[in-house]
Amino acid sequence: MWDFLAKPFGIIMEFIYRTLAFENYGLAIILFTVFVRLLILPLTIKQQKSSLKMQALQPELNALKERYGDDRQKLYEEQNKIYQKYGVSSLAGCFPTLIQFPIILVIYRIIRRPLSFLSGMTAEAITKIGIIAGLTEKTAIDSQINIIAFFRQTPEKIAEAAQEIGSTTAELESNLINMRFLKIFDLSLTPKVNFWVDWKVYLPLLLIPLLVVATSYLQQWLLTPRKKKGEKDPSAGAMNIMTKLLPLMTMVFCFILPAGLGLYFLVGNVLSIGQTALINKLYKKKKEGA
Repeated sequence: MWDFLAKPFGIIMEFIYRTLAFENYGLAIILFTVFVRLLILPLTIKQQKSSLKMQALQPELNALKERYGDDRQKLYEEQNKIYQKYGVSSLAGCFPTLIQFPIILVIYRIIRRPLSFLSGMTAEAITKIGIIAGLTEKTAIDSQINIIAFFRQTPEKIAEAAQEIGSTTAELESNLINMRFLKIFDLSLTPKVNFWVDWKVYLPLLLIPLLVVATSYLQQWLLTPRKKKGEKDPSAGAMNIMTKLLPLMTMVFCFILPAGLGLYFLVGNVLSIGQTALINKLYKKKKEGA
């Protein structure tokens, strides 16, 4: 299933990598993130506008909770009347977030299998060079990052592998994606807390999850409703939990998945922050004008 979904995204990623990014893996991820964000931009704009409308309606909703707090059915009915009156959907903000989960899984598959999706190598060819790299037929397809690392460390084996798959040495070298970014970050590796094991490699990678968490908190802060002095918000406790939990969940993903996916999270957060700040500003001006 995921190969079916990953294939069209892989074609786009390969095009970006070979042409727009000049075969720079990190830049390809950045440009691909921009493409994905543009793809779902109408949904995210709708989500943020819905969130801003919900913030504006919060005093009325809080008043209903105080009035019908013990009568859940009546509270639900009165809330729906307000939503219908102002054209707000309580679920509008969920869809853009939910749709990103399968996209993240697809991107993870592309990052995990660069020879399949970026280089366009067949499963048979990957298996053959994987065996030369010391892998088995069963593990080669899912260990493409390890295959690239092996031939980067033992370039004398590239000629043998090229002959095995009926290719030229130059062509195989081109297919072995260079997953380093800015000559500092090896995006094929997973960040480690015990970075001192090989600090020259893993210390730079530690910046990615730290920046992802920082930008996630900033993004959540921009999306969190601002309460007026003395105003009560019964949903504040749940909102605070979500604001703290989501960035921490993202950080956990950054420490168990390749750094390339962490770079995708980071760029996506930066783009979301800019978009959120811009829409908030435009909405505020429109509200003041009204």
